[in-house]
Amino acid sequence: ILAGVSRLTGEGTINTHGIVSDIDLVFDSTHGLSQVITLDGQPGQNITINLSQDDTGALGAGYAGEGTLAIRDGVSLESTDGYLGYKSGATGQVTVDGSGSTWTMNHGTGSLCIADYGQGMMSITNGGQVSCGRADIGRESGSSGQVTVDGNGSTWIVNGVDWWWKVLGLKVGCYGQGTLDITNGGVVISNAEDSVNYLGYGAGSSGVITVDGSGSRLVISNLYIGGTHYCSGGTGELTVSNGGNVEVNERLTIWGSGRVNIDATSRISVCDALVLKQDSSLTAEEGATIHMTGAAFRNESDNSSNLAGLACLTMIFEGQSGIVDTFEVAGEDKGVVMEGFSTDNFLLGTLQLGGSTAGKIQLVDDFDNQPGFSGSEALYVNNLIMNAGASIYLNGLNLYYLNGAGPKQYFRGDSNLDGIVDDGDLNIILSDWGSSVPPGNPRADLTGDLLIDDGDLNLLLIDWGKGIGPASSGAVPEPGTMVLLLGGLGILLRKGRE
Repeated sequence: ILAGVSRLTGEGTINTHGIVSDIDLVFDSTHGLSQVITLDGQPGQNITINLSQDDTGALGAGYAGEGTLAIRDGVSLESTDGYLGYKSGATGQVTVDGSGSTWTMNHGTGSLCIADYGQGMMSITNGGQVSCGRADIGRESGSSGQVTVDGNGSTWIVNGVDWWWKVLGLKVGCYGQGTLDITNGGVVISNAEDSVNYLGYGAGSSGVITVDGSGSRLVISNLYIGGTHYCSGGTGELTVSNGGNVEVNERLTIWGSGRVNIDATSRISVCDALVLKQDSSLTAEEGATIHMTGAAFRNESDNSSNLAGLACLTMIFEGQSGIVDTFEVAGEDKGVVMEGFSTDNFLLGTLQLGGSTAGKIQLVDDFDNQPGFSGSEALYVNNLIMNAGASIYLNGLNLYYLNGAGPKQYFRGDSNLDGIVDDGDLNIILSDWGSSVPPGNPRADLTGDLLIDDGDLNLLLIDWGKGIGPASSGAVPEPGTMVLLLGGLGILLRKGRE
């Protein structure tokens, strides 16, 4: 039955396996799945509805007026689809509360709409669980939907459904307004392979996701904030705070009307690509972290003020030893001067290569982030950290860093990151010659192959004398240094004869 109470007139009995109407339903240890509903509040109305809810009928609340739905006491409920706030002016609310209390749509493949044309609210609390195929919060223009997933064990799973050439997942703010709050250890998963998920999908829409509190998680495949997979749309905002965690297992795209906010206690991880479109916004507290687990970084914006949060951000690239991630540089190359280290120049707080696994990047300049600048762009970072298996391929571009002191230019041969390629770097390599990393010094591994060998020495020799200070006066080593170099070459010769 999909009908408002006022539209059900006359006398008689209706037997049904599903209902979306303007009534209050409770499924718990007292009421169960089979219920008798009497409608006699309208003139000439005397109807008995025998409801045996199962997976052959839709279920919801608020068809044309107001309705509520409660699932608790460990009751498992199934339906084909779910609707809350079906028509304009309708209000529907559902609560799934307690461990073992579940609502499943068509064995996890059905559709769930929180606010179709009206207002809809869904609360999953105290270990309750909801499972569907696709979900919309605020589907049509003028609608308003809100979902809260709160507490440890509280889970919402969106499994994804095939739709033409793509897999549909979760839309928060489709053409209306949508809000999703994941708090106090709640979990939302919309992680089907290649599925598309949207935050502020269509023009005029508004979508907000908040992931707040330790243990609170959003696990998602492709996420588009402030638009679709091919163009900008409504407004979208993702906030991760107080230890919240967002795992984007494919691509995270932030459009011009999209915003991401992350605090120092929280993290975002991205597996395929982090894409910042023109006029996209990022705010971050000092120490906020984005883990790039095999993901490219693409900055397509020339609006540095909207991306000032990059200066507080730590980006950790850890994509396995064989993966090289591309990194779009966006700053005007001003050289080795403090002037370049500015939020107006797309300054990055910390660039860390290597974390739980090895990290390698290649700098690229594919987008014109500095329209008034004719030269190649560059990357400026406050802190540069090179861990085991780390490597940076400059690709003819420049990287500058501070590391708590004056400005320095990065050279691959600079083992100790002091801005000079000299005998200090040679000593580091020779002291751990022939060892693997670990236990060898990761900074001696210039090639990032986890071995300290002739490949690292070759890089050192190529860059010898580069940088600031005495070594920059020429590429010819001092006599004492020459002895060390010859000693290193002798090691290579002996290794070759063994």
